[in-house]
Amino acid sequence: MQTEVMVALIGAAATIIAALLGLWGTRRTGWLVPALIGLLTLGIVGALGVWVYTAIRPVDQASISPSASATPRTSPSASDSPPVSYPGTIPAYVEDFLNSWAGNKNSRLAQLATAAARTQLAGFPANTNQSWSPFTCPQTCYVNENGDVISVDIAPGSAGKAQAITAVRLDRTVYPTVDTDYVKAFIDARKIDNKRRMHKLATDNAINNLGQLPAPQSYTVVDNQGAAGSTYITIKTAAWTIRFRLGNEALSRRSAQVINEIVVGGS
Repeated sequence: MQTEVMVALIGAAATIIAALLGLWGTRRTGWLVPALIGLLTLGIVGALGVWVYTAIRPVDQASISPSASATPRTSPSASDSPPVSYPGTIPAYVEDFLNSWAGNKNSRLAQLATAAARTQLAGFPANTNQSWSPFTCPQTCYVNENGDVISVDIAPGSAGKAQAITAVRLDRTVYPTVDTDYVKAFIDARKIDNKRRMHKLATDNAINNLGQLPAPQSYTVVDNQGAAGSTYITIKTAAWTIRFRLGNEALSRRSAQVINEIVVGGS
């Protein structure tokens, strides 16, 4: 549009100039010279208009038409996504798995564990403590602050690959309401050196009384007596007699640290 307006203005200017020159020349020299002057002026102005038209029009067209050389936009394809990476060591793999569980990152869990393992994981209590530390056991194990132990099965040589975790199990710390079961839970925790569970089941002073006494692999309950507010369970091992005192009220409420005293004697 700008080009057409420019040419029209130049044409109008040429007509006005030619008319003025013709009028001036007629008064002084007759009609021949003015006519020649008018034609010459029209020719010069017309040539100027053509030059302006050819010089401006490409620019004008470029301003209203999309460039043929413009790079078209393309939508990102699946091939543009970064490749999925997997930890190359078993500890790093399991920690990635546990962190994904704690963060409810289901898409990442699907990359790290099989459907069977994820089904097992979904059956664990939602309030499971998620502060995990490495724990020694026949499988790959971690223990949390409550003494719960999670064991993870990984297919041999599958670290660094997808869905290397094939099974998970959770051994939770429980608080029985039966006195002999409570003592057994404590002894079992000592057998596997689960100190966090031991401290959930017994007071620090009671545990300190055991010293370096090894955990009994087998024992027999030889006495079970009740007293005011307490129950006394005595067990006999091959080398030792150990008496546990339990608080009755705390026991009935499935409380922690029901064992408040441990006394070790000779067999």
